[in-house]
Amino acid sequence: MVTPQVALSTSDWIFLSGVIVNGLAFVGVIVSLLLLRAQGLTARDATLAVAYQNMAAQMADVARFFVDNSDLRPYFFGNKALPASRDEHNRVLAVAEMYVNFMDNVLTQSPVLKRAGIAADWEAYFLDVYRTSPVIREFWSEHGSAWYAHSQLASLFTPTRLGP
Repeated sequence: MVTPQVALSTSDWIFLSGVIVNGLAFVGVIVSLLLLRAQGLTARDATLAVAYQNMAAQMADVARFFVDNSDLRPYFFGNKALPASRDEHNRVLAVAEMYVNFMDNVLTQSPVLKRAGIAADWEAYFLDVYRTSPVIREFWSEHGSAWYAHSQLASLFTPTRLGP
């Protein structure tokens, strides 16, 4: 027996077209969301790369500073006592403030870099600088608790972290 074909009315065709269009729109939304997620991940990676480049550039600036002012380097990396001359003492302390600000900036940015161990590497480096720099220790004892109370440096430069 042959079954008769059912003809669709105009309203049925309109309804069927609407279902198809809505299905395609749904697929379009899903594709858009996936592309948006990929774009967000790419933007995040670019931001992390810029942050790392900024930290590297700041470190290069600090290194260049000490090349240009090699007379100051022993105060930061050679355990040299602070100068007796008041002008020179103030100059060295001003550089210590610059260096501690650099430390704070790096330690603020390093956790977001999502690279295993990067924060720990910087902390080890800064602890070593602290241990070999009477001027950093003096600057920190004068201003650390007031100016950097909420900095990661406050938890880094503690007696338990610094050791004997």
